[in-house]
Amino acid sequence: MKLLRIGAYFLITLVFYCSGSGCAEYVVSVDRFVFTPIDRELIPSQSATIEQIGNRSYLSGHLYLERSVDNVIALASLEISRPNLPRVRLFNSKFDLCGFLKNTYKSKFLQQFHYRFVTFTNVQPSCPLKPHLNYTLERSYLDERILPELLPECSYFFNVEFREKTKPLANLHISGHLHPVLNKKKGPKNRVKT
Repeated sequence: MKLLRIGAYFLITLVFYCSGSGCAEYVVSVDRFVFTPIDRELIPSQSATIEQIGNRSYLSGHLYLERSVDNVIALASLEISRPNLPRVRLFNSKFDLCGFLKNTYKSKFLQQFHYRFVTFTNVQPSCPLKPHLNYTLERSYLDERILPELLPECSYFFNVEFREKTKPLANLHISGHLHPVLNKKKGPKNRVKT
């Protein structure tokens, strides 16, 4: 079980955030970006939008809280599917949102997700989350150059359920496709030896 979990973390790190000299021939497009409040008294206002420009999907949105929030648990999962094959779950984990915001987790996946989130917010979120403050995410994106080679073309489904102790607060869903770059530039890796 522990080996399976390590393998899943490794694969997720490769799929989304692996960097190095071998740039990928794939890009990640986002088709759905949905944040659904369950506790509407806590979350009276929110938004989630996608802007497509070329091969890049930009995610923006805002979150407004009516009261201070602490002790939030996030239940996250990531699945991929390929044509004519069953859906595969690569990641299924529970983590403390305050630890995530402080970037205390050693998981490379959570560290990179933290970077993608915090770099594009108007204020650096910290616990407890403050009321009457408009937390804004502006044009966050996944840089396609950090994807590794030899990944299958697939659809992905990333889901997060946020809870305050046992009370559901909201759900986040991001899904899309990992697909080949259409106008691939020929570089040293793509040259055929003669």
